[in-house]
Amino acid sequence: MERAGSPSRPLDSAEPQASPADAPEQQQQEDLEEDLRRWFWAALDAALLQPGEHHHDHGAVRQAVWRDLVRRHGEAQRHYHTLAHLHAMMRWLKAAFACPAAATAAGVAGGCCHRAAGPSSPSSSPPIGGPADASAPSASASEAAALSVDIPPEVAFSVLFHDAVYNPRAGAGDNERQSAQLARAQLEALGVPEAVVQAVEANVLATARHEPTDVLGPEGHQLLFLDADLAVLAARPRHVYDNYAAAIRREYAHVPDPGFRAGRAAVLRRFLDRAHLYFTAHARDCLGMELRARSNVLAEIQALEGGAPLM
Repeated sequence: MERAGSPSRPLDSAEPQASPADAPEQQQQEDLEEDLRRWFWAALDAALLQPGEHHHDHGAVRQAVWRDLVRRHGEAQRHYHTLAHLHAMMRWLKAAFACPAAATAAGVAGGCCHRAAGPSSPSSSPPIGGPADASAPSASASEAAALSVDIPPEVAFSVLFHDAVYNPRAGAGDNERQSAQLARAQLEALGVPEAVVQAVEANVLATARHEPTDVLGPEGHQLLFLDADLAVLAARPRHVYDNYAAAIRREYAHVPDPGFRAGRAAVLRRFLDRAHLYFTAHARDCLGMELRARSNVLAEIQALEGGAPLM
């Protein structure tokens, strides 16, 4: 079903038709894409409509950039780094920026919102998981449209572009560099201001090692962005994290088991070796994510090193 204002998709009678059993999953995917499209449109409007400026439509370019992002995140090698991952990040950030204590100085210091997104408040803390997390309901398109503007443009663009190039066989940092280059080219074509483009570049590059760069952006929003990208590490219940770990293994199916066990455990141990896995007090304390993430990560390391069957 094509939505008003969404990119048109040609019908091809040769394409396999969805069975009735696939209908709910297909509808969920369409809703997810529509949410993200609305966030993308809202970010563009916020970035382009500077005080005293007239609206720059760039309608055809918008459509082309959006279609390209959807195509990229549907590539066959992706099992976790899909549109569902972007959607989960956006929902987490939406809740964070709705909380003044989190959105000010990136929640590095200060109090928590009153049950704003506490660990026991499911109505305000979106479920954290990957594409295999069937228990995580999708936010409605109307909810996304109403609250998307609360996510600053440079943060929204960073989410949408940070995994735009994803090749599990690439060298260290190659995907992030290419994603940052793509983001710059696409955002420049859309007329996005240079200051926003620079912040997006810095944010995307920071995901190579998940460490902050010198360019933190307004209010240190890069820290919230990085915490959102790793929010899945604090997933609950446990099977949500297990689904995430299994999806990562499928993305690296070309790596033999011994190499994958050693490499994955090394990456995870680097996170545990930090003083804090998350950079903001909002994630660590208000949401209680630090302890959950450390527990999940340690359990995966023990399974990898203990020879447990890989999922």
